[in-house]
Amino acid sequence: MIEGRKREDKRREVGKVMRNFAILLFIFPVILLILNGCGSGIISTFYHLNSNIMDGSAVPPNSYIIISIKNGNGEIIPSTVELYKDGNLLGNFGPNEEHHLLVEDEGKYMAKVKVENVKYEAELNFKVTKLEREIYLDGGRFYVDYSPGEIARYSSSVVFVRFYKQDSIDITSTETVQKRIRLRLVDTDGDGVFDLWQEVQTPQEQGWIEIPITINYQDYDWKLHAFEYSEDWIYTIYTTDIGGIKYFLLSKLASVGFNLNVYYARYVANDQIENSCYYYDSFILHERYDTDNKPIFKLVKTGNTNEELQPGDEFTINVAADNVREYANLYDVRFMKIAVKYSKGLILTGVDFGNFMEGMTDFHSYKGGATSVILYRGFVYGDDEDEQLTANFAVLHFKVATDATPDSEYKVELVYEPWFDTYGGYPDYPNPLFKDESNSFVDGFIIDHEPVVISVGGGS
Repeated sequence: MIEGRKREDKRREVGKVMRNFAILLFIFPVILLILNGCGSGIISTFYHLNSNIMDGSAVPPNSYIIISIKNGNGEIIPSTVELYKDGNLLGNFGPNEEHHLLVEDEGKYMAKVKVENVKYEAELNFKVTKLEREIYLDGGRFYVDYSPGEIARYSSSVVFVRFYKQDSIDITSTETVQKRIRLRLVDTDGDGVFDLWQEVQTPQEQGWIEIPITINYQDYDWKLHAFEYSEDWIYTIYTTDIGGIKYFLLSKLASVGFNLNVYYARYVANDQIENSCYYYDSFILHERYDTDNKPIFKLVKTGNTNEELQPGDEFTINVAADNVREYANLYDVRFMKIAVKYSKGLILTGVDFGNFMEGMTDFHSYKGGATSVILYRGFVYGDDEDEQLTANFAVLHFKVATDATPDSEYKVELVYEPWFDTYGGYPDYPNPLFKDESNSFVDGFIIDHEPVVISVGGGS
């Protein structure tokens, strides 16, 4: 691990490079956690934990992890980090405005981030492994494209890239033709990260995205190596060699990605006129379902999602289960278990279950704890309930405790912990579990970890 080895002027130099290239320097996908606090002069109820990885992500050895915190006014807030590996504390860092952590060894890591004088902490869990990325090189829900690194060898300063989508058009009842749709990436909020796809008609409208083949970070030159694609993002991967060891650094190119089971193509070209070269090839992210019918569990607060509650107020959260019933029916699922955890200061007052599985008899129950509730559903052959089918796995009723801290934020979130050996609270926060009629495990369900944030007022 390496943190804060460079002088402050070097940090400003890195910031200048980042602005010039309109990219954010990260290792692997970005996580956005909503936290609490105040900005200078203006009350700001949200903090943003900016990191290079999403919770539960995997990165290769010798990767940099970059962590910083901004308040709702966009101001960087000094923070401290406790870094753990396999449950053991590796070190304490900060307070710094930005943390640069180098993770070299395989293992399971957790970074606990805190802001002084603010009552909150955030955890960022990730894994360092050589295998995790390798299994996705040929597709799946992730795809690593090495053509940019190859083209960069024949470029002087940048490579150019553009994307296409393949579509089928029915011209008769028995005949279809393939159509190539030009795609343009747009940065709607001007933060240097593309966040919207547009379908356009002409090459002029489509344009090109310029990717620098070399960037400077921590006084080293990093060379363009590859792109990484997913449903939710596109990253450019840079590498450098220091003392014979290969290190990795990613820049977030876009916060939008590619739909599952749809063919796309990318065109990568060098910046030379006389000695021009390019790669044009198709790729696909594949799963057993498409982007539009993913079986996903997600928490949704009913009513006004932005309202500020007071101590003693009640509110309801749906455990939404879009496309879960259809997927469960397809794979003969007979038992489901998911858990929800919530902050101290919130009180669970009740749980409602409805008729979830069509054509079967539903059984359901729940087990509540001080800050968690485990939800159970079972399905057997028999008479279906008379009530209308529900799209929710369950409906949770909460109350804000009368002694809740004013001007604070509380979270409710679905549980998923990928590493049991570093998870001491597992009995109260168990992982989701799905089994079929043969009592075999069923995978493929998606758990959305984005928490519901409850803002509590009542302060002076």
